Amino acid sequence: MENKKINVYIPISPSHILNFEQLILEAGNEYKNILLNPGGFKYNIEVWDIVIGDSKKLTSNETNFFRKIKYQLYKIESYQLFIKKVEERLSIYTSINLYYCNLEDILTNFFFFSYKPKSVVNKFLVEDGVLNYYNYKIQEKGIRKFYFKNFLCKFYGIPFTIFKGEVSGIDLKYIEKQYVRIPSLAIYPEKALQLPFKEIFFEPKKNVVLFIGQDIFVNIIGIKEYLERVDYYFKLIKINNKDDSFEFIYKPHRNGDYSLIEELCIKYFDNSFRFYLEEELVEEAVTNIKPSKIYTFSSSGILNIKLALPLDSQVRFYAYPFASSPVLVKLFEKFKIEIIT
Repeated sequence: MENKKINVYIPISPSHILNFEQLILEAGNEYKNILLNPGGFKYNIEVWDIVIGDSKKLTSNETNFFRKIKYQLYKIESYQLFIKKVEERLSIYTSINLYYCNLEDILTNFFFFSYKPKSVVNKFLVEDGVLNYYNYKIQEKGIRKFYFKNFLCKFYGIPFTIFKGEVSGIDLKYIEKQYVRIPSLAIYPEKALQLPFKEIFFEPKKNVVLFIGQDIFVNIIGIKEYLERVDYYFKLIKINNKDDSFEFIYKPHRNGDYSLIEELCIKYFDNSFRFYLEEELVEEAVTNIKPSKIYTFSSSGILNIKLALPLDSQVRFYAYPFASSPVLVKLFEKFKIEIIT
């Protein structure tokens, strides 16, 4: 007789799948592990018992208001069809452990708050970059976004729950566990368990510099300020490496428009730069790029790489967290990531 208890995992980015897979490989397979993968992200087929997937484009770098709305409607319609598919496939299961990353996404919000409440018996939070290390609560501006999503979802019959507190839901009483890389530094550390992660090994090349892009900042601070920040940062990188001949490699954010900074790359690095456009996580890409220096604004990828490298690694790390919480800055400093000001 088939076991009616399952583990269900909902990623909203490729890095979430990597975290889920490490957790499964460490914990074993007491129950079936089912991946809900509407974005068609890369996964390890040997880890999963069932994959319910799609290949919809669930990311966007649109800055125009009306195009943003059009994209949101497309995404919600895609989720509506995907939810129907999931409900058919999971109908026989009566006990579900749900693993998720945050509650801002419509699909995650639906399965967390509205899907078979009597069947979803446990809910576990899994690390979502740096958001597990400082209070990221839904403020007034954020709650308006929730109301807007709720309004749009009504047209497609998808319940979207508006709530207050941490976007991750970690402050809710019935969330008993969160899996993070650094349990002692997470918010609500009494709920934190160790998230296993792969060690990273590579021999750094002295003349290779990697920049982990966060092009999505355009949507937060606007194009003008974003380009000013990039210009300032690139200038410092050029000055700090003026005595060396080096290759500058820029890995864009998967949701960003990297073409915005191409002129600045040419201005400061001339013909010695290139974009790294392979569809792999930066934690995986570094073993191919082999940088001796890694720069970013405040990407969680730089912290993940730092933690996964051997203690005696000669790779140097730099961050320019101009828009980040002081808690995050202290986190970078604790792990000897040099802060640019």
